[in-house]
Amino acid sequence: MPPIQVSSSWTLILKIFLPVLYIAFFGTFVMVVWFTQKIPASVSGNSFRITLTLILFVGLFLFYKTVFRLHRLDIDDTYLYVTNYWTHRRYLRSDIEQIQSEKIPFFRLGRLKLKSEGFFGNEILFLSKKILLDNLL
Repeated sequence: MPPIQVSSSWTLILKIFLPVLYIAFFGTFVMVVWFTQKIPASVSGNSFRITLTLILFVGLFLFYKTVFRLHRLDIDDTYLYVTNYWTHRRYLRSDIEQIQSEKIPFFRLGRLKLKSEGFFGNEILFLSKKILLDNLL
């Protein structure tokens, strides 16, 4: 049987497109604020610039701690395929120790625990498709 995608297609959007758009638009806005002389009169120039820069870096940190940890997960009869869209790894299905799923707002977060340390660590996070995860394992 060909591999079945267990993770949601939203993973690609959340992991790649959303951070790229955030960096492109908000990063450009911060750069313009830093290099332009026109700042709203109601705020101090330097405090406005520093605040926007902090917001940019806090957003990047939040992306790093949340969506950058997500992986795409495919599975077939023998193997489990895991990718972070740059690196692809294949594990035996027998290497899976446990799969958990919990509801978070708008999504269902899956946690896959391996018996031993893998390339992506001992725990792999993914956004799961509701029905597929329940039926496969």
